[in-house]
Formats: sequence, C-alpha cells, structure tokens
Amino acid sequence: MKTMLLSTFFCLTTVFLLAQPTITSAYFVTAGDVLKTRIDNQPGSAISPQGNNQQTWDYSSLSYAGPTLRDSFFNADMGVNSDLFPDAEIVQITGGAIEQYYNVTSDKQELVGYAGNDPVGLGIFVNARYEQPYLFRSAPLSLFSQINNTSSVSFAVDADQLPDSLLNQLPITPDSIRVTIENTQNGVADAYGEMTIPGGNYTVLRTNMTDYRDTKIFAKIGNLWLDITSTVLSAIPSLEGVGKDTLKHFDFIADSEKEIIASVYTDNNTDEVQRVIYKADFVSSNVDLNAPRPSLTAYPNPVENEVMFRLDHVPSGKYHIKIYNILGAAVWQKQYKVDSNNKLIWENLEDLNKGTYLLSLVNDQNITISTQRLVVIRP
Repeated sequence: MKTMLLSTFFCLTTVFLLAQPTITSAYFVTAGDVLKTRIDNQPGSAISPQGNNQQTWDYSSLSYAGPTLRDSFFNADMGVNSDLFPDAEIVQITGGAIEQYYNVTSDKQELVGYAGNDPVGLGIFVNARYEQPYLFRSAPLSLFSQINNTSSVSFAVDADQLPDSLLNQLPITPDSIRVTIENTQNGVADAYGEMTIPGGNYTVLRTNMTDYRDTKIFAKIGNLWLDITSTVLSAIPSLEGVGKDTLKHFDFIADSEKEIIASVYTDNNTDEVQRVIYKADFVSSNVDLNAPRPSLTAYPNPVENEVMFRLDHVPSGKYHIKIYNILGAAVWQKQYKVDSNNKLIWENLEDLNKGTYLLSLVNDQNITISTQRLVVIRP
C-alpha cells in the first residue's frame, strides 16, 4: 500500500510539473514581426488576474470594438537614426517620428535607445541612448522565475529648442534642460494555466510585475544644474509621468505567440483592474522582409526650394506626404492620389526654414509607411 501511494504521489507530481509551461526565446520579436493588440479601458469586474499556481482565466468578455494597434519591427538599419545605435539589431517604428532600437542576445531583448517625440510631453524631438538598457523580454521563464532590472536614460536640450508655450510657464529661463528617467522592474512568474480571450485560447505563464519610474527635470543656470521637477509639475501638471510613478501589471505570456496574450493593469492601492491590452488576432502576422518596401525619396537632399518626391513600390491609393520639424510637429503636408502614372511629384519648399526635418509618407489609414531625413539649406 505504501509503495502504491508513493507511486501515485510521484505520478501526480510529474503531471503537475509537466503542466507548467516554460517560456523560451521563441516569443522574442524578430525583424518582420507585426504584433497586433487591442485595449479595453473598461474591462469590468468579470476580468480579474486572481490566483496563484494553476488557474483558468476567462477574458472572453473583453471589448473587441476598439481599433487594432500594430507594432512593426524591422532590421535596425532600416531606421532613420540607425547610425546612432550601432549595437541594435531591431528597430520598432511607430508613427511619423518615433523609433525604438533593441539589442538581442540569447536570453534577453533590451531597449537601448529611441529617437522621436520626448517621453514626457515637452514637445521636443530627441535622440536618447540608455545608460542602462530597459528590459523588454527575457527567457527562459518558468514558475517562480524572478524578473529584476534597473535601467536609466537621459537627454538634454538647449532652451531655444523648447516651445515658447513651455518656457512661458516656467518661473526661470534656463540655458538648457536635462531629463533623467530611472526605471526599476521587479516581478515573479507566480501562476500558469489556460486563458481565453476573444478569438483564442492559450496556455500561459503569468508574471506579476511592479515597475517604478522616477522622472526628473534639471535646469542649467550658468554652470549649475538645478532640480526643477517640482517647479515644472506645479506649472505644467499635464506633463506625462514626471516625478515618481508606480505601475502594477500582470502579463500573461504564451511560448507560441509573439504578442503578450494579455497585460492587465491594476490600481496601485485597490488592485482594481483599470485596463487590459490583449492579443488582437488568433494568428500573429509578419511582413515579408524580401519584398520591396514602399518608399518615399526626395531629390535633391539637401534641398533649397524645388524638390522632387519619388514614390517606389507604393500601391495605388490616397496618401499624405508630411514634413515634421525637430519638435515632432507637422510643418508641411499635402494629399495625393497615387497611381501607376503618378510616382514623381514636384513641390516647392521655399516656406520652410533652414534645418533638418523628417519626411514621411502616410496612407489613408494614418499609418506611416516610409520616413527619411530631409535637410533644407539656404544660400
């Protein structure tokens, strides 16, 4: 009888262990991936990340009415600012002027820098490199795996690059400002099981994460750097994430999918679910890296006044050509109907000031499909 009980115990233990998923680097993003997600900002009381160890989560009631968000990843050299991040293998291109560069190893993917609109909403265009990379994904992960990482990034800009709407609200006029962002990620894989979302069912591992962020703003007055974080917050309370912030979320990960199946964000004090970001389609998509990419090119570049826009591998349809300044604001744009007979477009840019811009081609779904630098010179 004792032998039978021991055998039963070991059999049950083996089944228990085998039921636990291990997340490998198969869920790391690669060049060509297009990750599709949706956001439910009012998930309701039925959505709960409850329980530890083995669980079943039914998230089939999530709203499927919102737009699909697409995150596209390419080889790093396809980025406009790739020369600033020579150690990056992948770039994520979002919108007309935001690029995020990632370094990839066998056990982690790390964000090493970005170029685009600043992350706190100052209205400036920045190139920022992480002094300590931000952990994007890690592997392998299994039940009780720890996830801990500290990262930091900073950028400085001269005062004449700041919009007057910002400077006018400050009690001082700095020579320049510097923004520093320090992140600490602490978490543990504390549960696993089956998850149902609209469109699919997955075996998942859950990570219980807390992210701490401390964003400070310094002003240079003469030779001194002064912490003006509280002053800026008092003057401009709408700035995003300035000061200390804590973010709690549960991430449900499947080894078979590139998207996080669901990320559940909760209130820091009440643990009430506030929003859920979840995988939009049953099957992940990818782009054919060997297929010609649509592109927009300007000749000459640098340009004085007259410029020719050349469209290559662009399907017929309606498009906008937009030019963004260093603050990320569109300063010139025009709509065109593109067909096989309309691939070369002449325009006059004499109204643009001398400087460096970003030139983008945007389709009728407001998706940017090509971006490059444009330099305007004046004799």
